[in-house]
Amino acid sequence: MALDFFTKETACHKIYVDFVSRLSNGEYRTGERLPSCMTVAGKYNVSKSTAHNAYRRLESDGYIIFTRTGTFVADISGLSPHTSLAELLIDTIEHARQNGISDEDITGALEILMERYC
Repeated sequence: MALDFFTKETACHKIYVDFVSRLSNGEYRTGERLPSCMTVAGKYNVSKSTAHNAYRRLESDGYIIFTRTGTFVADISGLSPHTSLAELLIDTIEHARQNGISDEDITGALEILMERYC
């Protein structure tokens, strides 16, 4: 089975992973206002509900905070880059398994990524 993280089945997960990566690398700063769910939905070409679900996951994992005035980056300074990376990888692997991707395919994909980017 080919890995395709751009399908509608994984759209929420893709948004989640993209935002965690951006938050972890400092693209967004603590307290910074994030784009609205509507804006995120348009950028990723998904429904507002899908974008909202991704934001809810980010909130439950402590990355963002919802307020009456908008959505903001939480203080994630206590998370080391290694912790964030490990959480992302574990979450991605679990998500892949839930979508029927075999451990062999996951391992193969990780090996390809390591060869290309490391």
